[in-house]
Amino acid sequence: MFTFDYDGRIYYVGPGSVMLQSAIVHRQLFYTWSGLSTEENLKTPQTVVPDAMSMGYSGKFLEAFITDPTTFPNPTVVGPDQINEAETPRVAWSHSLHDRPAAAGFWLQEPLELGALYKPAIGTNITSAGPVYIRDIGIEVPSGHLTTGHIIATDPHGKSLLPKSASASADISCLDKGEVVIYRVIRGTAEFRDSAGKVIELAAGDTVTAGGKSIKLTAIGENTQVLRMGLLKGMDSLRSWTPTQRDEIDGLAGQIITRKDVRPLRTEGKPVGYLYE
Repeated sequence: MFTFDYDGRIYYVGPGSVMLQSAIVHRQLFYTWSGLSTEENLKTPQTVVPDAMSMGYSGKFLEAFITDPTTFPNPTVVGPDQINEAETPRVAWSHSLHDRPAAAGFWLQEPLELGALYKPAIGTNITSAGPVYIRDIGIEVPSGHLTTGHIIATDPHGKSLLPKSASASADISCLDKGEVVIYRVIRGTAEFRDSAGKVIELAAGDTVTAGGKSIKLTAIGENTQVLRMGLLKGMDSLRSWTPTQRDEIDGLAGQIITRKDVRPLRTEGKPVGYLYE
């Protein structure tokens, strides 16, 4: 379980939730943690399905930064700090360099919402031992049409893990969206082929990025979850920042953080997410 502050509102986020923000500064306030060693925590399985048994002990979340094509993001990450509560929640939204696209905003999708249910992917060329399902994480509109996001998944053998919708099949045209596509295997295994016919095999934690038409997902294993993000043409309309403007953005944290403390270590390992050497 993680607790975030976006624009002064608190959100409690658990397994399978998706958040999107169009802002510069956000805060992660609290998180649950495991007393196991870092090595043991890293061995626990990843999943985007809110299933307590498969979550194991540790909490993990994936964060992606989407910027204009010529700028490499340099976010400021801080640990347990004392924050100026009166100023922090509004800094990102009111800053002159915020520049979020029209219609972009905050988005939160809970894993058991009707729109988040997995739908059967009928008519795809993806090979699998069982049915393939797709969840639309709904970020195209709230991102200002910068990106799409979908999770392609299968159940474990003989079990029904994915929360499903029986009302309709998935819109498989989503698999063709994106000038650039990013696939990350959250769980299980997946196979891809590039335009030259080369086979690329990925396992949990692996990521592949390619031009939209140069790679295809061809096979997916049992109990597999693959995150697909497609970057759309709207990316070209993002404003490029000058070096001076980027320095100003990087300096925002120094304006709102008043003091830093070192969090005491527990007796049986360090909290997941704690920044340490």
